[in-house]
Amino acid sequence: MIKICVFGDSVPWGAYDMERGGWVEMTKIKQLEQDRIVYNLGVSDDDSNDLLKRIENEINSREPSVVIFHLGLNDSISIGDQSNRVPLKKFASNLDKLSYILEKNTSVKYVVFIGLNPITEKDLIYRDGIIFKMGEIDRYDKQIESFCEGKRYKYLNISNVLNLKEDIYQDGLHPNSTGHEKIFNLVNNYLDSIL
Repeated sequence: MIKICVFGDSVPWGAYDMERGGWVEMTKIKQLEQDRIVYNLGVSDDDSNDLLKRIENEINSREPSVVIFHLGLNDSISIGDQSNRVPLKKFASNLDKLSYILEKNTSVKYVVFIGLNPITEKDLIYRDGIIFKMGEIDRYDKQIESFCEGKRYKYLNISNVLNLKEDIYQDGLHPNSTGHEKIFNLVNNYLDSIL
């Protein structure tokens, strides 16, 4: 049985897809047809610091062959006039720590990072004074892409499939069911190519 673990924030968790529960839930159904188990380990509001606190236990208890990460948006946020929640240098260090944990686990054969989704405004003011800035999201996304190149991990660019001119967002940040389906198609095409 092939096991797939998906880690991340509210997007892989499935926020705002009221129809099908998000791209990971769609992936669960599709992969189950092929005798594969998908674990949705996305947690709303998680950043890379939060993930580091739990990933080793999650990996060791499930022993996946494939690990997919979809995180970084919450690392990039600003609250009021403050700088990023997780500074870019610390984010890069956290990615290295995640890699070290994965490399210790012999069951993991494939590591995939999904790029950060664009937002509908240059600066998106969210709840509780949280600000998502497209320029910062781009910097964190480039860090993920560069990290993947150095580690030979797969990087899936979702900004190419989430066209901001289409009606794919619920709140300017989270994809709706249509947006989640686009991510689902991208991820599952890749999974079909490697498994």
